[in-house]
Amino acid sequence: MSSDSMHSRPRRGRTPTDPTQFPQRFFLKVKNDILSVNGPGFLSYTNIEPEIGSQVAISLDCDKEIEERSVYINFNSVSKEFHVTMPTGLHMSVLPWLKNEFALAGQSGFFSVRENSSLPMSSGTRFDSFAPPYAMSFKEPDAYIQPKRLPLPTVVFEVGYSESYPRLLRDKDLWVNVVILIKWSLLAQSRIKGRVEAWRKNQPAPLTFVRGFPLQFL
Repeated sequence: MSSDSMHSRPRRGRTPTDPTQFPQRFFLKVKNDILSVNGPGFLSYTNIEPEIGSQVAISLDCDKEIEERSVYINFNSVSKEFHVTMPTGLHMSVLPWLKNEFALAGQSGFFSVRENSSLPMSSGTRFDSFAPPYAMSFKEPDAYIQPKRLPLPTVVFEVGYSESYPRLLRDKDLWVNVVILIKWSLLAQSRIKGRVEAWRKNQPAPLTFVRGFPLQFL
């Protein structure tokens, strides 16, 4: 990892003590912030330069103490936003639901055994091979479907709870094909409402809105 001396010249509009200005200091700040949170949570850092955000995301992903926390690390090199999600049960419920739906689809004959086996799915995996202008971005989606032999997922699920809806929208354009956004909000009397949106890429345009519908649990 680069030393502070390699990045010692302050950027305009930042103080010399700004930890986001140096990879090592920013890494230590984010790591300490993560370790200080007990349970679910969400950390957000803005105006992070691509070279710093990319380097720190990779370093955190390789850190054993951070790995034990099972957090999701995300960096958008275009919006310069760095986020860390300590997932809730809502984040972690997507993958079991997705696997169950695919199992039912296989049992009903909608998918053949061969088709089902060619569509592996998982969550929390590191992706950092995006095309420009997102070349230095880093994403760990809540769930995804990645056909065999493809470098990136073709269907991605991004869940927001503590995260803002505008942030979910900014992140969706990193992905190459279909993104399903799920935004949850807590209501009074322990009720939860949500909204699901599907976005699909139409080359060469960015992802375009396909359909949305509300969800509510009493």
